[in-house]
Amino acid sequence: MPNEPDLDLAEARQLAADVFVMGFPLVLMDAVRRAHPIELNRILLLAEDSPTLAPGLADEGTREVRTSAWIDVSERPVVMHLPHMHGRYFSVTLMDATGDPFASLGSHTGDAAGSDLAIVGPRWRGELSGPLKAVRSVTDVVWALSRITASSDADRPEAEALAGRQALTPLHEAGEAARPIDRGPMRLLDPPAHTCVQQVMDMTPEMFTHRLNLLVERAAQGLRGAYWPTLRTRLRALNELGKPGEIGVDSELGRTLSKGFADGAAAIRAGAELAAKPGASGWRTFGAPPSPGAGPLARAVRVFTDLGGPVAEDVLSLVCDTDEAGRELSGAERYRIHFARGATPPVVAFWSLFITPRSVKGAPTGTRRGIGDRNDLTANPDGSLDLIIQHEVPAGGPSVNWLPAPTGAFTLSVRLHWPRPPALSGAWRMPAVERLGSGFARRAESRQSGTDPQRSPPSEDGLSPRLSSWSRFPLAFAILREITK
Repeated sequence: MPNEPDLDLAEARQLAADVFVMGFPLVLMDAVRRAHPIELNRILLLAEDSPTLAPGLADEGTREVRTSAWIDVSERPVVMHLPHMHGRYFSVTLMDATGDPFASLGSHTGDAAGSDLAIVGPRWRGELSGPLKAVRSVTDVVWALSRITASSDADRPEAEALAGRQALTPLHEAGEAARPIDRGPMRLLDPPAHTCVQQVMDMTPEMFTHRLNLLVERAAQGLRGAYWPTLRTRLRALNELGKPGEIGVDSELGRTLSKGFADGAAAIRAGAELAAKPGASGWRTFGAPPSPGAGPLARAVRVFTDLGGPVAEDVLSLVCDTDEAGRELSGAERYRIHFARGATPPVVAFWSLFITPRSVKGAPTGTRRGIGDRNDLTANPDGSLDLIIQHEVPAGGPSVNWLPAPTGAFTLSVRLHWPRPPALSGAWRMPAVERLGSGFARRAESRQSGTDPQRSPPSEDGLSPRLSSWSRFPLAFAILREITK
C-alpha cells in the first residue's frame, strides 16, 4: 500500500465517490436478491405493499397481484410459463443484475392468452426447439417481476391462483424443458424490515467495496456499456490503496475515502430530488428511465427511486403533491381535476387515480383509495370530465366522480395501464390540480409580475433552497450543478 503522504487525497476522494455511484446498482440488486430465499428459480408472492424490498414496489392497490423470482441462467436457459389471464391485465418485467429492464411482455405484447418464454444467459450457445420465444440476459441472474390486475377486489383470490400457475423450468441439454418442480402453494415473501436502498446507503466503505468486488468478478463477462470498464479500472485503483479493513478509519486516507463514499451517496440523493421536480402542471413522471447512453449517476438515481417498477410501456405513473399554485395538497381544501373533452388519459387498457395519505415526514403511509375509467365516471354535458377530491361528501351527495381525501396532507398518483403513444411521448399531459375557490386571478397576476409568493426564492447558486443544501458535499454539488445547467 502506498504511503499516505504520496497520495493525492483529492483524487482518492473522487475515486471513492465514483466507485460508489457506479457500483450502487449492482450492490442494491444484490441486497434485493439477499432478501429472497437462497434457492433460485422459485416464484414468490409479494405482499401488497413492499417498498422496503425495492422502491418501485410501493403500494399499487389491492387489485395488483405481484410475484418475484430470481432466475439462474448461468448454465442453461430457463423457460417461464405464463398462463392464460382470461382478460386480466398483466405484465412481466425482466431485469439484469444491474437493475436494467431488458425485456417486458404481457397484455401490451399480445401474451394475454398465455405463452412460454425462454430466458437465455450470456454464455449459452445452444438452440431452442419449436416456436419458443427467447430473450437473452447480459448477466447470469435475472430478476423477474410479474403483475396481474384483478378485475375487482373479490377477484383477487382468482388472480392469485393464476399467479400460482406461473412456472419456471430449466432446459435439458437436448433443448427439451424439464418438468416443472412441484413446490406446493406459492409462498409469500415477507419484505425486509429495513429498506434495501437504505441498507446499501448505510454500508461502510469496507463492506461496500467487499461486496462490489465479488459482484464485479461474478459479472465480469456480462456487464456491458461504456462505463463498466471504467468501473473495473477505478475499483482496481481503489483496491490498490489497501484491502477492505486494512485502511484505518482514523487515518487521513480512511477519513478521505469515507468522505468520498458520502459524496457519492449525496450525489445520488440530490439527483433523485432533482428528478422528482414536478412539471408546470405539478405532475412528475415517476420512474422515467434514463435516456439512452445515460451516465452512471442517472442509472444510480433510477434504481434509487424506481427499482422494481414496471416499464412505461406497461404502466406509466404520474405523481402530484401540490395544487396549481404550488401548495401542498391537504384534506382541509377541495380540489378538482378537469379533463377537456377527449383529453382523459390515453390508454388501451385502463387508467386509475389514487390518493395516498402522507405522514408528518412527507412519506406515503400506504393506505390508498382510487377511482378510474372502470368506475363508469359521469361526464359533463359538453363531454368534459371533472374529478372531485375532498374530505367532505360533495354537496350533491356521494358521486362516482368523488375521490375521498384524508384529513391531512396527501399525494395523488395516476397510473396509465398500456398507455398510448401521446402519453409516452409527452404530447398528452395531466391537467393541474385546481383548488376550488382559490382565486386563480392572484396566481395569474403573480405570473405577470414575475413573482410567485407561493414558492421560495432561489438561492444564490440558482438552485432551490432544498437542492442548495447539497453544497456541503463537494462532489454531489459539482455533479448537480452540471446536470442543472
